[in-house]
Amino acid sequence: MFVISIAALKRNTAILREVKEAAGCHLVLALKGFSCWKAFPHIAGDLDGCCASGLWEALLARDHFGKHVV
Repeated sequence: MFVISIAALKRNTAILREVKEAAGCHLVLALKGFSCWKAFPHIAGDLDGCCASGLWEALLARDHFGKHVV
């Protein structure tokens, strides 16, 4: 079991969004490093999609993130 602060998660992704906009790039979530799919609705607005390294990660991204999968 993990305890995740949604407020801290949103604060951190807001910072990443600002960097993304300033750099003019896309920002994707690496599912290998963070695959807590119940948090996806809270961070999806600031990210452009997910990076999947295999079939199951790609299916997770498609089913629960709802954006571009790389």
